[in-house]
Amino acid sequence: INDYEGARQIWEFLTAASPEQPGPFANLANLYAFELKDPARAKENFAKAIEKWPKDVSVYRNAYDFYRYVIKDNDKARQILKDGISQTQSPDLQYLVDHYDEL
Repeated sequence: INDYEGARQIWEFLTAASPEQPGPFANLANLYAFELKDPARAKENFAKAIEKWPKDVSVYRNAYDFYRYVIKDNDKARQILKDGISQTQSPDLQYLVDHYDEL
């Protein structure tokens, strides 16, 4: 329903209420990165989501998209993929690294 501010408030509340849960941080990262266009907060929340959820491939994939296409920091995007591979052994992330320049 495009209520990004309402979603932000809920996820901010959830990060404070249950700071050990990674989901709200991942959701905030995506919200700040792709909808609210707040790169500083996106970076902060991607870092927290990865710290709390180092085995979740989707967090690395979304962080990669953010750094590559929003921030346009190719070095950071590649590093996110490499970090994700070391944590998850994901063939999907490995494919992105192997074909990075072709994508």
